[in-house]
Amino acid sequence: KTLSNERVLSEEEVARSSGESMAEMIKSIPGVNSFKTGTNVSKPMIGGFTSNRVQILNSGLQHINQNWGDEHAPEIDPFAYVDYKVIKGAGALSYGGGAIGGIVLLEPKPLKRTFGIGGKINGVYATNNRMYAPALMLEGNHAFLPKFSWRAQASYKRSGNIRSPDYYQDNTGLSETNFSYHLGWFEENWNVQINYSLFESEVGIFSGAHLGNLTDLNNILEQDRPNDIDTEGFSYSIERPYQLITHELVKGSFNRYFENSKIELQIGRQFNIREEFDKELPRNDYLASLDIPEFSLSLESYIANLSYQLSKENYSYHLGGGIVEKDNTVNSFIDFIPAYKSTHYDLFSVGKWDNDKWNIEVALRMDQVEMDVNRFIQTEYVGSKNSFTTYSAVAGIGKKLSEHFAVNLNYNYAERAPAINELYSDGLHHGTASLEYGDPTIQKERANTLRLNADLDLDRFSLQLNSYLQWIDDFIYLEPDGLDL
Repeated sequence: KTLSNERVLSEEEVARSSGESMAEMIKSIPGVNSFKTGTNVSKPMIGGFTSNRVQILNSGLQHINQNWGDEHAPEIDPFAYVDYKVIKGAGALSYGGGAIGGIVLLEPKPLKRTFGIGGKINGVYATNNRMYAPALMLEGNHAFLPKFSWRAQASYKRSGNIRSPDYYQDNTGLSETNFSYHLGWFEENWNVQINYSLFESEVGIFSGAHLGNLTDLNNILEQDRPNDIDTEGFSYSIERPYQLITHELVKGSFNRYFENSKIELQIGRQFNIREEFDKELPRNDYLASLDIPEFSLSLESYIANLSYQLSKENYSYHLGGGIVEKDNTVNSFIDFIPAYKSTHYDLFSVGKWDNDKWNIEVALRMDQVEMDVNRFIQTEYVGSKNSFTTYSAVAGIGKKLSEHFAVNLNYNYAERAPAINELYSDGLHHGTASLEYGDPTIQKERANTLRLNADLDLDRFSLQLNSYLQWIDDFIYLEPDGLDL
């Protein structure tokens, strides 16, 4: 085959990385790195981009969470998935728009279609932070109901304070509980499947990282190590400051197969809660007794996607569209990110042709985002509306120069609408201890990317070369403009 724009983790790589975060697992894929802002906080970085410029597909649905912060790791249980892909070419446009970096596609193992019950037990232990992570998976298919298959999976991860060469970092523990199930009913030319997953995590934040003033910061910078009070020893306990994160996903899919094509309908709901607790309790005794988070958001989303795929010997075609409804609620006194509702429509078309020597791919996509924002300004709520239409296009050509060597040239044009934090963040970003202010007048980004990739695959040796040139107009970024004392 000619060179593909998909990069997939092998079964050996997945097994070797068990117990690590999803971002740490996929960084072995060329062009992918892990962006870390803490012991237990990491997110994928593709081509130098992360957060809003990288999209994650969780069991076929866009993973919707509060991903605008550098310290917001995706709520993914690595034990629940066996198929990890990074997609950068035309195929990426069938999953999402605005992913200037690329798409991370996570899929669970296909359901068992042979009679019997099977399972798998995983166990991981790490010496540095004494992390232990057991995981159990059971699946089955029965002779008395052969059209029905099922799987249940659960995992638990617990770690304590991380150890530097000569001291422990206090309050850097993690407690994580995950559960999922997958059900399917299979007929000859159609099937129905249901996926459910629940992710719950408590993440400790290094106590020495939260400082009260610039004097404390300067003192820390001048020292060889943190203060003794923040390096007292090993413990599994998690105290303030910490984060509580919950992510729930339920998805139903219907697939109807024809001779050379299929129709797929996906419907899903996701519910994400993020709570952040500061190092210090409020000075008000009553509020302190409640022990409530200083910052709390809940994001509920509904997704519906419909697509048609045609595949023949030398060409394939994929056409589809969808809608996403989001409702973000502020549950705390701090409304750094405001309450808002948004509706996102999309249409896409992807075509591919290949033979023994060549492959050609072309894709087009249109996204429409409507936002209705409700901000609390001084003593009253003020409504604002934003609307963005973005377009994306990909054209690529690949050539198999020999049995073992192939090259691919790809051009990608992508527009990205600004995210909610880039438009309306207002005040203290708790997780980074910085003051950030959005701009509701900014417009969409426009990115042009030219990629040249090469693959050399011999019997006992393989080599990949990935190069790209990228230029972006109206790039959106945080611009430091001084100190607020």
